[in-house]
Amino acid sequence: MDRLLDLAEEHMDPGSNQIRELVWVKASTNAVSTWKLIQETYKNWFDVKGIWAEIDRLLEARNAIAHGLGSLTRTQQKKGDSARAKITAAGIAIVGTQIQLTEQDLERARNVCRNLIEAVDKGVSSHPLAAVV
Repeated sequence: MDRLLDLAEEHMDPGSNQIRELVWVKASTNAVSTWKLIQETYKNWFDVKGIWAEIDRLLEARNAIAHGLGSLTRTQQKKGDSARAKITAAGIAIVGTQIQLTEQDLERARNVCRNLIEAVDKGVSSHPLAAVV
């Protein structure tokens, strides 16, 4: 997220006047406030798109682990089958409401994260704003 904001901030030059500073503070805070907004910001500011599906599936598993202590959270259970479908589409088993991670799942997640970082870096680096920094 720092790279996203660094590139945009250099182009925006918020220190040049008070209006730019006010706009920048609001835009930069909003840009990274949620995972969905981070994705939208990369798309809108740097035309990075179409790379988020795998990580979105893993995020459902992460949320169950982080917020449900390894089980589907109440929110995920209320979503019906959509949270389960995303987790199982990531190749992760669910028994009852419990996430069942294997070493292979963790390795696959690591690879998905690495691929996402590489894709974002490639997309941002090839964007005209990247030449500013």
